[in-house]
Amino acid sequence: MAVFFDASPDVLTPEVLAGLGDDQLWQVIYDNLHPGKDTPGAWEALVAPEVVDRVRRLLTARHVDIEHQLAERGAELAEFRHQCWEAGPAGRQAWFDREAEHNRWRGRALDVKRSIAYRLQAAKATAGAMGQQRVAQERRAYRGAACRLAVAINRHRQAGVQEGIDPEPHDQALWEVLREVRVPQGSELVAAADLLADGVWPCMLRGCGCCWIQTSSPPGPWTDDTSACSSASTLPAVP
Repeated sequence: MAVFFDASPDVLTPEVLAGLGDDQLWQVIYDNLHPGKDTPGAWEALVAPEVVDRVRRLLTARHVDIEHQLAERGAELAEFRHQCWEAGPAGRQAWFDREAEHNRWRGRALDVKRSIAYRLQAAKATAGAMGQQRVAQERRAYRGAACRLAVAINRHRQAGVQEGIDPEPHDQALWEVLREVRVPQGSELVAAADLLADGVWPCMLRGCGCCWIQTSSPPGPWTDDTSACSSASTLPAVP
């Protein structure tokens, strides 16, 4: 059973909400649950990244709880009706009183359930968008790591070539990784060596490092634009 406090915090910011326990956070949600009766800006804070996952979890739990209560009380009412009807005329008034009380409670419960469903839909949409953003950021990070590793291996290979050093087996094994490691490119998986050779990662060929520079802050779409490259020289492609 939820513990209700006298009032929500006076200031509703994501930072304040993140510091609340679940019972206190639910109090804030409940105080601002019904559309048109919520504090301005409350739901902008409640679906902020700091708390949206907890808000979604609390809303889901209360939604399930109300469904269970509706089913349980409905079953209890049906049993009570059966008992009253068995008692004859003397039990009918008790049934009418209990039915009226149940219908008042049920109306309030359904009203809360509808508002929870409405808020839950918004929280799920926000959390889903955030999840997609996190996945995109992770993919950029992995692609950037693959880029840096490929550049380092290629520089190692080119240094040996330029110095005329005969490669050892472990050198050749390292260079072969550029052929073995495949990186998502569109709908295909392409060897890192081919990305170097084809110029899909043109900054790799220049060794300037621009291939892992983001185009905006916070991180935005990946870029292979060579206009920002400071180096015009091209390293030989992987054989």
